[in-house]
Amino acid sequence: MRESLSGEDGAFVPQRRRRRSTAPPPTDTINKRQNRHQSNPMTTQTQTQSLKILILILILILIARMRADHAHGQVGVDLNTASAALLQYVAGLNSKTAANVVKMREEQGPFVSRRQLMTVPGVGAKTFEQAAGFLRIYGGDEVLDSTAVHPESYAAAKA
Repeated sequence: MRESLSGEDGAFVPQRRRRRSTAPPPTDTINKRQNRHQSNPMTTQTQTQSLKILILILILILIARMRADHAHGQVGVDLNTASAALLQYVAGLNSKTAANVVKMREEQGPFVSRRQLMTVPGVGAKTFEQAAGFLRIYGGDEVLDSTAVHPESYAAAKA
């Protein structure tokens, strides 16, 4: 092989590359190209359906983000419906006081004001101060009990 690449004096002589044919490709090659597009499983109809599904997913993601932005900063738990498992994560409450809240609610009925929380065993002034801003009572005696306004600030909120 080395001999075919070298000239008479033994020096390397590069071989010329073969030129591509300018003749049109055989008809069977053309037919294969056309069939490849026709037999593609991703037809225009399925592409359109896929695009619609993608748009729907993007719209759902956008709606979820808008709801998350709307709910941002709205922190609180309904004292009359929350479970002990949820209440234990409220600032100032632990699993024992959360269980006492649920037990008292089951025995005496729903809370009508945040101040009633002070009667729950294990809830003192400091616990009440920490938890009250995160607890909501809807339809109770005090309208502000359903808001994030802390009971210490009721006078300022009403002014």
